[in-house]
Amino acid sequence: MAELERQLTNAAVIFANGLLVSFYYLLDHLAVVVVLALAAVWVGLVERGLMAAAAYTPPRGGRPSPARPVSPMPLVLGGLAGLLSTVAVGIYPTPVRELMVVMWTAGVGVILVLPSHRWESVPQVRLFLLGYALLLLAFRPLAAWTQAADPYAWASVFGSTGEAQAALARGRSLTLTVFTWLAWFAVPGGFFAWTFQKVAALGFSLADPRATAAEIVAQIRSRGASS
Repeated sequence: MAELERQLTNAAVIFANGLLVSFYYLLDHLAVVVVLALAAVWVGLVERGLMAAAAYTPPRGGRPSPARPVSPMPLVLGGLAGLLSTVAVGIYPTPVRELMVVMWTAGVGVILVLPSHRWESVPQVRLFLLGYALLLLAFRPLAAWTQAADPYAWASVFGSTGEAQAALARGRSLTLTVFTWLAWFAVPGGFFAWTFQKVAALGFSLADPRATAAEIVAQIRSRGASS
């Protein structure tokens, strides 16, 4: 009996430790999970809705018209934005990962709540999200390249090794300053300003966001069924 109780206690401890490890792992990677989930919503709902709206043709003579052929490029670009954003969130620390999460949340949210001009706004949101992810990922090899620059190889250009080291240090500092300004302020600030402008332009015509989201789902399902 005592042996059975010991085994049950050990099993309970192992199970509890597994839950704690899983919880802390998810907590450490929460930004990645959130961006991945929002990207799935974006591709599966928003980009599909854009394609359904582009393919839709009004009925003629009381009979449904065949859907227009559309390019799958929006799905490809939306998926690429989600994939690159997930990678960027996984390799960057605070505050970049939080900014990425907020940008994706605002991007998906503004499309869902817009009662009009919804689909016209999708390419702009996608451009912001994809461009921000490309900026973050492009900086990593650039930073590695500047860090690996050899001052002895540049000594003949600047006249001495000391001058080359100082010039390379200034170059690294300038590169980091420009990147920080773009990644922390310029791109997120521009996106949030654009989002605020879109939402503020709605005024009191903003309907229940849950209703507009339901409308998107109904549109995608109905057009998918008609096609």
